Amino acid sequence: MKFVILILFLIAYSIGAEEKFNSIYTDISKDCKYEKEDNIPEGSDAPLNCNGPSGYTIITSYSACMEFMKIISKDGKEALELPSQPIGSAEKRKVEWRILNKKPVGIIYRISVLKETPNENCPQQKTGKETLEVRGLGKYSEFKESIPSDKKGNEKAREVLETFVKK
Repeated sequence: MKFVILILFLIAYSIGAEEKFNSIYTDISKDCKYEKEDNIPEGSDAPLNCNGPSGYTIITSYSACMEFMKIISKDGKEALELPSQPIGSAEKRKVEWRILNKKPVGIIYRISVLKETPNENCPQQKTGKETLEVRGLGKYSEFKESIPSDKKGNEKAREVLETFVKK
């Protein structure tokens, strides 16, 4: 009899239990590979490709001074572009994928705040400040927010994304 009560309790609990968010990380310096030179047009730099959860791909391409990160869905219908950054910025970063019900619902990515410079070849440089870029994925793709990168920045970034998703 106790066993039946325990089973009924567990079933009731699991039905009423709220799904929890968790995170998966893509470490740009460890989890990504440059595209093979055979596929690159002459005079172009090889893009850096990373596999993310649920078939998402992170592609980082380069110009003379800047790198451009894009996150593309498996079917190619969703393309999320993050703010450009000076060359070498992505190598030290991670993309935090926020997961709910085993599916990515958003990302959190740290970027440097840039300022204009008089150098016409490379007109922007880092200020030393950073923000956390929070973006929704899939049906939450309209969500976009920048959070100051302070001691509570990561917690705040997760909180604002989760609040949006739970609406």
